[in-house]
Amino acid sequence: MITTRICPLLDIDFPIINAPMIGTATSELATAVSKAGAFGMIGATLNPDPSWLKDQIGAVREKTTALFGVGFISSAKGIEKASKLQ
Repeated sequence: MITTRICPLLDIDFPIINAPMIGTATSELATAVSKAGAFGMIGATLNPDPSWLKDQIGAVREKTTALFGVGFISSAKGIEKASKLQ
């Protein structure tokens, strides 16, 4: 098994981070990747609606306690609103 410095930083078993691909990297993919020991990501730029993003984050949290992330494209319209989600 390959281990790199990022593994302990993200508390993952494998040095793999799934790309937060718009329209593909939803809660299902982030959950599967995180459960497999890598770092799951949700792609949030396609739908910057805070309620959609909150639902996606909640879905991952319901299925795993592993760490995961949310990816944004900083120049996307409406991103300010979504990035302030708490």
